[in-house]
Amino acid sequence: MDQKSFRTVIFCLLLALSPVCFAGGKPNAPEWRLLTPTQQQILAPLALQWTRMSTLQRSRLIAVAEQYPKMTPEARLRFQKRIKTWALLTREQREEARENYRRLKRLPKKQREAIKQRWEAKQQTRLPVEPAPAKPDVMPALTSPIQPS
Repeated sequence: MDQKSFRTVIFCLLLALSPVCFAGGKPNAPEWRLLTPTQQQILAPLALQWTRMSTLQRSRLIAVAEQYPKMTPEARLRFQKRIKTWALLTREQREEARENYRRLKRLPKKQREAIKQRWEAKQQTRLPVEPAPAKPDVMPALTSPIQPS
């Protein structure tokens, strides 16, 4: 095999093994406008970031949106809460969250469970914050009409 053929074979192998090929069989995840209305509704918090997402991220989110109707009502609420929170994070905060997730996944199962229990206990001790009662906008009454000068 000559050098040129060898390079061609290597290039094709690298292309075949690229991350695009691992995007769940959807090498070109659609643009936002091509999503179904149901998918757009489910993924609405991410609409503004959609164009900046990788093909792999889009494909994964589309897969979740397809599973959404099969979720329990509790799972749907949890998903919507998390996707809204995620949409509000900065790029740096997202990367930090991803790194924390990777570190957590590398821990032994017992340690992960202990962390999960501590987290849940912390969440339960938090008191729900009651919104402050709205104060009516009261403008002081004018004692005399304003005269143009």
